[in-house]
Amino acid sequence: MPFTLRRWDGPDIVTFEDVDNQRDAVIKAAKLRIDLYRANLRGSNLRDSNLSGSDLRGSDLRDSNLRDSNLSSLAPHITIPSLHRRILAALQSGGSLQMDGWHKCETTHCRAGWAIHLAGPAGAVLEACFGPAVAGALISVTSCPALEGKVPDFYANNEEALADIKRLAALEPELAEALEGRQLESATP
Repeated sequence: MPFTLRRWDGPDIVTFEDVDNQRDAVIKAAKLRIDLYRANLRGSNLRDSNLSGSDLRGSDLRDSNLRDSNLSSLAPHITIPSLHRRILAALQSGGSLQMDGWHKCETTHCRAGWAIHLAGPAGAVLEACFGPAVAGALISVTSCPALEGKVPDFYANNEEALADIKRLAALEPELAEALEGRQLESATP
């Protein structure tokens, strides 16, 4: 059964006769360097996908699973030096990590929610445009070179997420030196 990738505001992008699901269609399109600009990818399971080099501007990626996807060459919107050290500092200052929801209140967020919150207004704009999973993924990937372009697990339990945040924070002092002098970089998408 063929599968068609569609733009959310216009004509179809491509139909693959040998693909029967959205995930495989997106991966094949990315490999063929087909322009996915303004693609309707909402709710896609793109876990472990290599999307580097893909033009995803204007694509609807809300509620998509991007865990372990390679987003390394996508244009960064926001960079937070020592992101995981900052998340730990927020948690040690009375904040809470609750992985069962993006944002509970000003001081309680999941992992992606903390990245968005720490990015300030630019993070809020990114979240409004792409949803919390994509916003958190882009901020995390562009802020933490140790992730090597891979999206962290935003669906882990609290203990697993905290352990990974601590692991990455331990790597960040060296990374912070490499980023020294850089301020929070932001651009509205």
